[in-house]
Amino acid sequence: MTQTMLLVQGRIVAKRRFMLNNKGVGIMEIIVSTVLLALILAGIVNIFISGRRHIAYSLSRMAGGELGKHFLDPLQMHVRQDTWDDTATNSLVVNTVGWNDPANPQIINNVSYSGNYRVTSVNDSGGNDLGLRRVQLTVSWPPNNSP
Repeated sequence: MTQTMLLVQGRIVAKRRFMLNNKGVGIMEIIVSTVLLALILAGIVNIFISGRRHIAYSLSRMAGGELGKHFLDPLQMHVRQDTWDDTATNSLVVNTVGWNDPANPQIINNVSYSGNYRVTSVNDSGGNDLGLRRVQLTVSWPPNNSP
């Protein structure tokens, strides 16, 4: 224990200060700092793992979109006025289902993609056929690439 003398408003006031024993770091400080470091590192590792999963899922979605575009592009050749109603030569006949070949799926980056398209007619609110066709494309892949 040390004693320091202070002068306050002309009077001497004795103030005592206690010195701490600062010989080193104790076991409790080491344990607490290790636990805090482990919690922080676990959070950082979790961010990287979930980021990696999200990137893999985004790449799968992007590949599925490009694959769908690849199979829809040839159908543009059938959007012609002279063959619009010809059921023998036009692939866009209403109620047509195409591109579903389970024996030959498309494999991109070791992911197997399958899909199909369906052609339906477009009707107005009264149920009258407008002479338009809607093509709905569905591309699917295994769920292990989703978050």
